[in-house]
Amino acid sequence: MTKIFAFLAVFPLLGLAACGSSPSASNGAGTSAALAAHSSDSAMAFTSRRAPTAIASCLSSRLHSVHRASASGGTELAIGNGARADTWRITLVPAGSGSAVNVRKPSSDDGSVSEPELRYHIARCVV
Repeated sequence: MTKIFAFLAVFPLLGLAACGSSPSASNGAGTSAALAAHSSDSAMAFTSRRAPTAIASCLSSRLHSVHRASASGGTELAIGNGARADTWRITLVPAGSGSAVNVRKPSSDDGSVSEPELRYHIARCVV
């Protein structure tokens, strides 16, 4: 019986692992040049059917130290307590009937937000 539960527990982990997969050509379709310019240093890049404002509001309610700014037709969220280099950067750009999402790791991590915690909340907010 425990083998069945262990087997079923793997599925949510696979879903979160998929959030970190490299962006493919289909992920970048319809995104702005600003988003594409940052894709090389991305931890995650994908699209969502939810609007950028809905994703930003959801992440703001789930995470602490979220700073929101408007940036060239989209929204940028800085998540973390440290200086700009120490925060996670999430860029939300309108794309079709949803959003293009790009997540960039901090150059030096202050430890205020762990990557697994961030991935979990992003997965909850973009669906």
